[in-house]
Amino acid sequence: AILLYGPPGCGKTYIAKATAGECDVPFFNINITDILSEREGVSEKNLHYIFEKAINNAPAVLFFDEIDAIVCRRDIYGSGSEKRLVNAFLTELDGFKKATGLVILAATNMPWNIDPALRRAGRFTKQIFVPPPDKDAREEIFRLHTRDKPISRNVNFKKLAELTEGYAASDIKAICDRAAEIPWEETLKGGEEREIEMDDFLQAIKEQKSSLMAWYRAAEKQLIKSGEQDIYKELFDSIKKFKKIKSREEEIKEILDEEREKLGLPSRRERESIKRLLSKKSEIERMIEITRKKYRDKEIDEKTFSKLIAEYEKRLIETEVKIETLKKKR
Repeated sequence: AILLYGPPGCGKTYIAKATAGECDVPFFNINITDILSEREGVSEKNLHYIFEKAINNAPAVLFFDEIDAIVCRRDIYGSGSEKRLVNAFLTELDGFKKATGLVILAATNMPWNIDPALRRAGRFTKQIFVPPPDKDAREEIFRLHTRDKPISRNVNFKKLAELTEGYAASDIKAICDRAAEIPWEETLKGGEEREIEMDDFLQAIKEQKSSLMAWYRAAEKQLIKSGEQDIYKELFDSIKKFKKIKSREEEIKEILDEEREKLGLPSRRERESIKRLLSKKSEIERMIEITRKKYRDKEIDEKTFSKLIAEYEKRLIETEVKIETLKKKR
């Protein structure tokens, strides 16, 4: 049996699914809700049924997601029912050795909460740390989440990967989603349709901090408290590395601004001006439509109508000229 541990959003579940996919075998994805019952003894029966079903369908991959919720430390968290469930899991795990072709994988964000008995010989003897994606992986994740989106040729995926060290895969997806929203929001406010540009990604990175900060702080605290730094050495080394990345936050902000200048992109102040002008343009267009309706409904006479329309159209042209002047800096 193999335990995958590491920060959230970094691909533990994906690795388990990919294992089954590569082997072309059934994949049983088990969560605590598939096991837990309020009725006494039913949780243990559910667990036995799950193991039995996986063994009968072998070769197969049996995957327990968030296993710390199933087999929490009996010496700290265990109530009577939780202790019985941990004991039942250990019994099933010992019995699975007789099964042929069954691979058991489990994942957790909190390995320090797992009962130590799971690490004994014949159980989860193999523990693999799944770290945040490295530079090459981050670049591929950016490409993966933008492959169906209209991307400008000025988007530099290698540079984006450099700027997102210490980010989870889920953070990068959030950055891609946010970058796609920016031109869409501009279009809704009256702007022209355009592709997603490097500037949009840079802005999204500024807005999206790494979600792993809180997890790494908690991990360091728990490992020191439990004295398990040696058991989870790779994790402890990753904590030290992440601290260095976090200390570069201000430097990264400066790099983001430098990248914008290299691309000849408008400053943040200029971008805010464009947004305000687009909003103003939409309001003028709305007032023109209201004035036309009032004229059709004979609420205003032709002279007043002509005067108002002329004034609105003049303001509309002036606003559009200002927008185009700022956009040329793109």
